[in-house]
Amino acid sequence: MIDPFLRLLLLFAIAVGILIVLFMLLIIILRIRHVVNEKRYRFKSQLWEGYFFDYLQDEIPLENAVKRFKRETNYNWLRLFFTTYLEKLDGRDFEKTKILCREIGLIDYYRKKLHHSTTTGKALAAKTLGALRHQESVPQMVKLLRSNNPILIQAAAYGLSKSGDTDSFINAAMALLKNTYFTYEGTAEILTGYGEKICPIINQFLKEESQNILPETNRQERRKPAYSHNKDSIDPAVLISLMVNLIGYYRYEQALPQLDNLLKSSDEETTVHILKAFQRIGKVPPNFDVKPYLQHYYWVVRSFGAQIWIFTGDSSALPQLEKMLSDRHWWVRFHTASALKKAGAEGIAILKRKATKETGTAADISRYVIYLKEVR
Repeated sequence: MIDPFLRLLLLFAIAVGILIVLFMLLIIILRIRHVVNEKRYRFKSQLWEGYFFDYLQDEIPLENAVKRFKRETNYNWLRLFFTTYLEKLDGRDFEKTKILCREIGLIDYYRKKLHHSTTTGKALAAKTLGALRHQESVPQMVKLLRSNNPILIQAAAYGLSKSGDTDSFINAAMALLKNTYFTYEGTAEILTGYGEKICPIINQFLKEESQNILPETNRQERRKPAYSHNKDSIDPAVLISLMVNLIGYYRYEQALPQLDNLLKSSDEETTVHILKAFQRIGKVPPNFDVKPYLQHYYWVVRSFGAQIWIFTGDSSALPQLEKMLSDRHWWVRFHTASALKKAGAEGIAILKRKATKETGTAADISRYVIYLKEVR
């Protein structure tokens, strides 16, 4: 007779084995289903591509194209197909694509999803309608920015950035910083979808908000992380750094005077972002004095100061740059030496003079940069 405990253990092992087998079968079935659906989509997308291009080239009328696409009831496949092109098209081709999407019911389908669906459904709808630049959906996407759900906020901000509605830009930026876990770098990546037309808005915003950044007396205070999930306010310096990053990204030269004005009261991190914007733009404001930034206590400021010095043409800063070749931070020494190399005969002469010394950080970095120049 089998021991009761052994029998129970045996039954348990059999039950666990059956569950494992069922779980593996489920995975296999789902995988097979995914592969089959993927093949079906690829097959259909190849057929749709021919109809779509014929429609764009006016080889078939809208009515015929609608008939081809209306046979498909899987709107997710239609979304996948059209959003690929919507990201690349503009002008006449974009408008024709938008009309086709409207006529086959794709826009209406996702408008309903935007109002009444799961979190995932609303997020997908916001991104899709944004890609379609559907202006009638903008108010609902703006409402989603006030959600407490980071997924909906991110999707709404992404959709709005693609929609062409610049009025929502500031709200989208603040919502992303306040109620999601995005850093300002991640937020900036989403907001670049708005395009260069946001630059005048940013410039005006900086004029109005510059008094909120940390005063110069508090520059040594380290800033909190650049995200504030479930917090009541946003660090003004973080918001301004985000705007400055976007100005630099678009190389918006018209903002140089305003950036120069911000420097007078910026904390150390905001100062870095402004100097980085100067570097990206490739210019500095008129009558800009770079020497205070070459002597700054924060090594990152000194590093960027060396990089933008070349735009000033200020030969009176050469003695300070020569001292910086012995800076305790390698990147400061490297960018200083690189700037001197680009400065022409006078800068190269300093490097060669330092390189003749046998030892020392200035000699090492000078030889290193001169060698880089030779092998290039």
